[in-house]
Amino acid sequence: CGSSTSRPTTTISVDPSCVPAVGAFTATVSFRYFGAARAFPVQVSGTGPQPIDPNQISFAAAWDGTTAGGAPQVKITTTSSYDDPTLASLHWTEALTSDQAAGTSCGSGTQAPTTAPAGIDVAIDANACPTTAPDPGGNAPTFTLTITYTDPTMGDTHTYTAVVTGTPPN
Repeated sequence: CGSSTSRPTTTISVDPSCVPAVGAFTATVSFRYFGAARAFPVQVSGTGPQPIDPNQISFAAAWDGTTAGGAPQVKITTTSSYDDPTLASLHWTEALTSDQAAGTSCGSGTQAPTTAPAGIDVAIDANACPTTAPDPGGNAPTFTLTITYTDPTMGDTHTYTAVVTGTPPN
């Protein structure tokens, strides 16, 4: 799971894939003294990093009026057993798309989400993705949020999607 050739005291980087699989860690200090090999196993104390359980996080997205500049915006709220500082320790990306503007980014961000009711707002580029113009069949556009996090400690990436609810501002 990790090793070092440095003299003690040293820090050993642990392969993140070992953390969920191994409960307790042991470090073995080995050396040669006057030609004789010696090794001492030492129990590692403390608490190692814990992976984030993606099943403990969910998202909702709803229209939330307009920005100060008049752009429509979507509020993203999070329900999670993790607190806001834990969520902020992850690397986030938010992307909004419309079924009527295929391949177009309608809005994006990199803010860490916060738990409900606060949430975060992401502005929509209404020029690229009109919020109220129906398609030729008369259907209003459907906007979808895709939100992704990467856990920098464990290296895991998880993606969620949510359909934006409510009525977009005019």
